[in-house]
Amino acid sequence: MGGVFVSWIFVNSVRSRVPAELILKAAGLAYDSGRAAPKFGRNPQQNPWRALKRNRGFFPPAELRSLALRETGEGNRLTIDRGAERIDLLSNASEVDREWVYNLLRDRYPN
Repeated sequence: MGGVFVSWIFVNSVRSRVPAELILKAAGLAYDSGRAAPKFGRNPQQNPWRALKRNRGFFPPAELRSLALRETGEGNRLTIDRGAERIDLLSNASEVDREWVYNLLRDRYPN
């Protein structure tokens, strides 16, 4: 059983990376989180394998009203609320990039 786990880790570590993608449409925002390399840091609460999970979604203008740039201890987070779920957008991007995208989306999809 341990060999299967080690194989899974190896395959996911060398698998090709896919960049995040935002597609602006008149009907809303299409999102693909892409797939980044695992990040191993000193923060024990950070899951290094979270970057391997690929999230896709479509957000109509009504959901884009909840778009927010939230300041946290580790930096800012670009989020959209869908019901009780809070979705992080561009979690692998820099803070400056998230701020730029936030301003772009606010201009494109005003409340």
